[in-house]
Amino acid sequence: ASYNGSVYVYGQTGAGKTHTMCGPINSVQSMQFDERRGIICRMLDFIFAEVARRGADGNSSEHRCRCSFLEIYKEQITDLLEPQNANLQVRED
Repeated sequence: ASYNGSVYVYGQTGAGKTHTMCGPINSVQSMQFDERRGIICRMLDFIFAEVARRGADGNSSEHRCRCSFLEIYKEQITDLLEPQNANLQVRED
């Protein structure tokens, strides 16, 4: 089985979108243990805990995780994991 998910954040400048998604990231420890951590940290923690749980159950299935972190601003798409990849085009596979 495959699972896909998307999170879209929309709002005015200064509304707290980045804080909601990332939280106060000061260190790797804050990404894991800070109760104020954002949605991204919580999702990654849940996904990898589930992969570990399924592996501990003796399940020999293969897991592949892919992640994109994109910003769409003024109709321009930027890859936030590779910021030099700006002005990307939307395409369908």
